[in-house]
Amino acid sequence: METMIREKYEVQHSMLNLGQHELEEAVEELSAAIESQEQWYADLNRALICRLPPNVRDLLPEAHHLCAFGAWLDVYGNDQVRGHPLFDKINADHRQVHVLASRLWEKSVHSEKITVSDYEALYKIEKRLRRQLYQLNEELKQKVGSLDALTGLYTRKEMLDQLIRQQELVNRKTYDVSIALMDIDHFKEINDSYGHLAGDKLLAEFGRYLGLSVRVYDSVFRYGGDEFLFLLPDADIHEASEILGRLHTSIDQFEIEIGKDKTISISTSFGVASLEPGGDVEKTIHLADQALYRSKHAGRNRVSAWNVH
Repeated sequence: METMIREKYEVQHSMLNLGQHELEEAVEELSAAIESQEQWYADLNRALICRLPPNVRDLLPEAHHLCAFGAWLDVYGNDQVRGHPLFDKINADHRQVHVLASRLWEKSVHSEKITVSDYEALYKIEKRLRRQLYQLNEELKQKVGSLDALTGLYTRKEMLDQLIRQQELVNRKTYDVSIALMDIDHFKEINDSYGHLAGDKLLAEFGRYLGLSVRVYDSVFRYGGDEFLFLLPDADIHEASEILGRLHTSIDQFEIEIGKDKTISISTSFGVASLEPGGDVEKTIHLADQALYRSKHAGRNRVSAWNVH
């Protein structure tokens, strides 16, 4: 089951560790890489048609590493979008494009005829490569737009989209899904004592911490203010409570420097509920909110689950 879920969420979470700024840089780098690849292909066609001499690099076995796009794959790509399902396909197709281009060059320099099938083999792979690049670039752009600017976590719009998809899977009894609401205890007092800039810094760093602390196929959303919503696929309410209990304990070690020689630590309260077959997403959020209220009413700094005693 875990393998299936990992595959299902690979597209959404392969770039989990990237913040807003990093994603924007990734889009910029990828756009430049796509442009360089398109220019390389245009130059190849021009040279073959006009019978110009080849670039020596295009004849080498490692040609796919020597072009500008290959440099992006080796450097920026590996660092920024590694793990995305399209990345390996793009890498393989890019290599194959250079293999096929080298074959065309071999025929050209030896004055052999380049057949229609020779050229179409290259054209087919290059077209597929371009389509995959456009898809990856579009996904990166969409991800930039779906992130909260302060925390780097998903926004409420993305939250509702994902919850609705998960509710459909629960309706088909694919697996259990739980959600949780969490807020920072006494956050208003932090704002009042240290100022809103310190509060924003806390939210930004804490959001990053949460994004890196959940399971690879879980999601964290900024629900509003200092409140966050967690989506935990393949976890019933007991398992979710245990997972979030461990996270709750780890947060005790979280500290943030808000001024010279001044650090603060925080505590958090959680409310957990499960999506039910035939249920309603908004109702489940309400139940998680009620469980969160229980945590606060019991003294905060704890995890409470709806209808679990």
